[in-house]
Amino acid sequence: MLIGIFLTSFGLLAFSILSTRLLSVFTGSGMVPVILGVSLLGLGCAAAAVSALSSKTAQEVVDGWLPALCLSSSLAVLGIFAAATWICAGVDQRVSQLLIAGGGESAVRQYLFQGAFPHLLIIGAMMSVQNFLGGLVIASLFRFVDVDRQPALYGMDLLGACCGSISCVFVMEYGGYAWPLALVAGLPLAAGACLARKQKNIWRAGLAIFLGIEIFVVFNPGCASFLEPRPNLQTDGRTYEAYRGGDVSFEKWRSWNSYTRVAELVIKNPEGADRRVFSLGSGTGHVFFDRYVPGDGREPQNIAADFSRVLGTPRRALVFFAGVGSEVLALDMASGGRMDITAVEVNRQMVERALSQKDQGLGNLLSKGNIHFNIAEARTHLERDRSKYDLILAPYFGSVQLTPWATGELSQFMFTREAYRSLLERLSPGGMSVTFDANKVVLLANVRNILESSREVEPARCVIIMSLAPLDRREFFQPQAGPERDDAAAWDSPLDNSALLLKPSGFSPEETRKFRALAKDLGLEMLYDPDTHDIGNPYWQVLRSARLEEALAELGRKSRLQGGPGIRLSERTDDNPRLSLHDFGDLRGIPDRLWLALGIVFGGLALSFATVMPRSRKGAARGDIFWILYFTALGYGFLFIEVGFILKLGLFLGNPVYAMSISLAALLFFSGLGSFHCRAVPSIGWRAMQRVCLATAAAVIAALLLVESAGYALFPLPLGARAMLIALLLGPVGFFLGQLFPLGLVVAQRRSRDWAAWAWVVNGFASAGAVGAAGAIHPVLGSRALLGIGGAIYLALAAGLFIVRVREESSQSR
Repeated sequence: MLIGIFLTSFGLLAFSILSTRLLSVFTGSGMVPVILGVSLLGLGCAAAAVSALSSKTAQEVVDGWLPALCLSSSLAVLGIFAAATWICAGVDQRVSQLLIAGGGESAVRQYLFQGAFPHLLIIGAMMSVQNFLGGLVIASLFRFVDVDRQPALYGMDLLGACCGSISCVFVMEYGGYAWPLALVAGLPLAAGACLARKQKNIWRAGLAIFLGIEIFVVFNPGCASFLEPRPNLQTDGRTYEAYRGGDVSFEKWRSWNSYTRVAELVIKNPEGADRRVFSLGSGTGHVFFDRYVPGDGREPQNIAADFSRVLGTPRRALVFFAGVGSEVLALDMASGGRMDITAVEVNRQMVERALSQKDQGLGNLLSKGNIHFNIAEARTHLERDRSKYDLILAPYFGSVQLTPWATGELSQFMFTREAYRSLLERLSPGGMSVTFDANKVVLLANVRNILESSREVEPARCVIIMSLAPLDRREFFQPQAGPERDDAAAWDSPLDNSALLLKPSGFSPEETRKFRALAKDLGLEMLYDPDTHDIGNPYWQVLRSARLEEALAELGRKSRLQGGPGIRLSERTDDNPRLSLHDFGDLRGIPDRLWLALGIVFGGLALSFATVMPRSRKGAARGDIFWILYFTALGYGFLFIEVGFILKLGLFLGNPVYAMSISLAALLFFSGLGSFHCRAVPSIGWRAMQRVCLATAAAVIAALLLVESAGYALFPLPLGARAMLIALLLGPVGFFLGQLFPLGLVVAQRRSRDWAAWAWVVNGFASAGAVGAAGAIHPVLGSRALLGIGGAIYLALAAGLFIVRVREESSQSR
């Protein structure tokens, strides 16, 4: 039984992680918390169904039907992925049509949030079937196991989820798409074999046959094509400006890793020439794969090389988001091989694939003594590298990565105030940094205070902003609302199509003149330079206004990004670094998000009351209300703390996927140990629960303070050492978190044995709501606030337990 619940929980969490990776590629970050929240309702519905069964019927389920439920769960995995692949293909096709028709990013966003929303909710509803079937297994076992064995059962449930978070990410990183899918589909069958009580041999033989069939389906190319979503091939090149109107001839290679899909495409332009491109995600990110021929004097067209020429040939350059060497090649050829170049790229599969293509010559380029190529996450490398550079380049960073409980870009921590402080420290005297992506108003807000603190040069003289493509200057500075709006050509876009050139020592009049000449030669626009005196220019306002916060607020009110009345412009920090489109939300959306969070909380409570109270025993209503609130608080508190640490620790672990996997695994592992420890508690009652609540809040506060005070000291350590220290840091938090559910379960069942199932009903609905609530709160308040809210929930629980204990002791003394 223990192994069966371990494997069931293992499979459920692995399913959530794998399905989230699929959704992250094809639906956009704004949809994932909603879809996951809908899917997790299946757990609460399953527990409600089990609680409604008669004792005889429920016992029959445990004795004879658990293997059938596990088999249904396994088949549901394949069905869900097949249906999701079909739906995602339709959504991607429509998005591609909108972009090709010139509808602009606003039209795409409007479609995703309105037209595609019902289809995406269907995916969430289908995912809830898998959670419902797994939840039936778990809730059935908890209903009929002895009370003294429930802490051990809960501990195995948590340990299974721990293994699911670690192993699924590892298999995704090194097993592509098929192996993780086979793992998620096969785990329920293994659980069914362990849980078979009657006709064990028949069930186990049948499950083994189904496992063989599923492995054949997953690994057979003909069948697997129905289970793996793919972008529309002819429109996957829609973001490649150099080939507007061209066709993607074919997809030469593809793979998946732990955070995105990567494919090698061959694009044929109208003149018939071929060019290779690596597509990231659904085509929203792209990397040019230029050919290197030693001795070939032809230089590839690259604006980064043009920038480097203006200041003379830099001696040392650092290139982040290096892809497969396009910018590296351009800089090397522009300098005649005299520039020492360090390049950083995180996508290991893409680089290995590029190196295997001998005809493209990447291996020859990287073997040159002046080029140093590193597979690493950008911010981690920035913090670990203490060298000085004349040029630091951060071109397009590509695809978006999401995790089951939080969303965020893979390189979001490269655009925060703290990151820019480190970046400026890496520049040599007279050095310059160039940033393509992210909103330039936000970046200027990040760096203004840093530059002012040096008191060497006025910040306004340290900045040049130039468009990266021809654009209408009037439309850029006075963009209008509407579906035809081109967000990439507007100052208030989250990812505007311009380059920020930052030189802490200041641009001289001669350098400014040269950059103006370069812009004129390339047909580009100078959007800001040190000689700009236009008070209506948003960049002038950010750099020269007396009060930065007031300037940002005024600019935000003028924006028409979301159709009005404005957007929220502020500095990005390591506590809240997010840059994605929907998180740049309009001013109306800020209170709307918080109201949405409250609505989700009360919606979950309503579902719990609707399930429990009609079956509550006469005279026991007050006590049942308390336990509804108690298990609801546990669901929200646990998830808020979990999500808060995942978001907070993504910086120090170098990848949001690693942060999710390691943080979640550590919390679940130590929670499992805490659950097992409950069996050793001498007297389970109100006082014990109250002490654990206080200890939980104290552990959260202590861990947060340690992370914020000493976290940056972790960067020089290897990933394994950082992961170990963070796991140990989260150990006390997880240990206390894992005790409160089984302790409450034991005490609640003294009132009614029905709470063995009801607790899972309430906790399941709360967990589903907590995902959506956390997604609504974090973009506004940050990860520190999520952890604070989580800690406050446990303090409130301690106060509630104290009041209940005092009242009970008072009533007993009468």
